[in-house]
Amino acid sequence: MRSTQYFPQEAKDSLVKLEGLSFQVDTDKCIGCGACAEDCFARAITLIDGKAVHNEEKCKGCGRCVSICRQQAVHAKVADVDGAVKEMINRIEKIINFE
Repeated sequence: MRSTQYFPQEAKDSLVKLEGLSFQVDTDKCIGCGACAEDCFARAITLIDGKAVHNEEKCKGCGRCVSICRQQAVHAKVADVDGAVKEMINRIEKIINFE
């Protein structure tokens, strides 16, 4: 499967973006190919005036846009790496018993 856009709706709804995670588009690198917008199941990226524009409100934080951009124009940033790691550990501990 090439794209997360084909995820079952239940899988899409279960994704919750990490606190402090954000995505930016470098408009100098973006060539407007639309690969990121086409592949975003959350429809958080649109093309405006030939450049990708990211909508943080719609974003689920899957990071597919970063990996699919051949121009390396989309970047993920984490405001607090230690906090994000703790949040991920807490999420994992809720579903996996480590005893």
